Amino acid sequence: HPQIIIMLAGAVVMDLLILVVTVTSTRSFAVTAKENIKRQIVERYGNNADELAKEFSLDIDNHQKKAQCCGFSGDPSDNLFLKTPWFKKVNANPSNKTLKERRLPDSCCLVAGPKCRESESLKEAREKKYVFEDDCLSKLNSSASLNMWLTIFQMLFAAIMQSLCIALMVKWLLDPSSSASE
Repeated sequence: HPQIIIMLAGAVVMDLLILVVTVTSTRSFAVTAKENIKRQIVERYGNNADELAKEFSLDIDNHQKKAQCCGFSGDPSDNLFLKTPWFKKVNANPSNKTLKERRLPDSCCLVAGPKCRESESLKEAREKKYVFEDDCLSKLNSSASLNMWLTIFQMLFAAIMQSLCIALMVKWLLDPSSSASE
């Protein structure tokens, strides 16, 4: 029966190692993923030159509508769309020079229209309730944080339960008659 104790102790150690790796890697992954998403948006959003970029743009638009969020900068006032191929394309040949530049895609807008599309800044559009209030990257980040905390709780619970099993096994090994009388 000492083998069972060793196996349970090994499981506790493994749980704690997985916990440490999860916490440290999730944080570094989140930073890397955030920068990658921002770079991809600046390079690919609205770039219809290839099919992958078209799909990417559609995915971004669909995500913004479904998640009810706008932008992927992590900063509620920073409008990454101003740096994208989409911005250059939609503002390249205005039919009427009196029209304002489009600054936001319709997928950001609560109600598509010039008030939303032509807002001077994303911050202003948020304040005037033209666009979804949340930044999509912040929403993704909070979702990842929730998953990390759930994983931490699960690993701690498993370690506690395994430690309890070890304690009961040690008690039983030291006094085998105690389990027979219970």
